[in-house]
Amino acid sequence: VVLHRLGSTRQLVTEERDYSFPNQATAVVFGGIQYDMDSLALFSAVQALHKTSRAAAPESFRGAEGKAWSYLQWTEIEAKSVSALLTKAGARVQMRQGYAACEESFSGLGESDYAPDILHLATHAFFFPAPKIKPAVVIEPSAKPVFQTATQPLMRSGLILAGANRAWTSGKSLDGFDDGILTSYEISQMNLGSTG
Repeated sequence: VVLHRLGSTRQLVTEERDYSFPNQATAVVFGGIQYDMDSLALFSAVQALHKTSRAAAPESFRGAEGKAWSYLQWTEIEAKSVSALLTKAGARVQMRQGYAACEESFSGLGESDYAPDILHLATHAFFFPAPKIKPAVVIEPSAKPVFQTATQPLMRSGLILAGANRAWTSGKSLDGFDDGILTSYEISQMNLGSTG
């Protein structure tokens, strides 16, 4: 099995290059994620990561129309297939699925100098268009969530991880846990420079 790492789909049509990864490459694969909240399962997953308490989500951090994210059954098969291919190619693979695919486990990838060589995510993502700014003198509070109306595009886009449905539908996360809604801004603050 030969795996090729591409930074863009454009590279599929360009001249052939060696995209193989180094021996003993590390990989983290996310898939088969449980979006509904199960506090005991999420607590167990976070405790396994040896994490400390996190701040709760703001009250206004609620998704579009409050609709919950559905489980993507084929992402578990995808994640297992990718993990098997990477393992066969000699990579050291960590798989994060179910409640172990929480925001804390993703955030931990950038907390030190360690970052995986390969990162594969099979999950929901969101992006809200730029808000229409009214040239009004009086600024009225919006009923929409903060991240949906932010002028910063990195705050209006992101990934959905384990347990996110609670914060997405109600605007409230479980005390002591991240909300499972990982914005592009949060990802941009992580040290993933060595990840391809």
